[in-house]
Amino acid sequence: RGEILSEHYKLLPADLRDIKQLDPVLEKAQLDC
Repeated sequence: RGEILSEHYKLLPADLRDIKQLDPVLEKAQLDC
């Protein structure tokens, strides 16, 4: 399981570049929480 998590963390930097596009999605996710 730890290996899978590490892979996701490695993908985070690449996702950070698309944060602007993900902003609306993140806002919806926060509302769901």
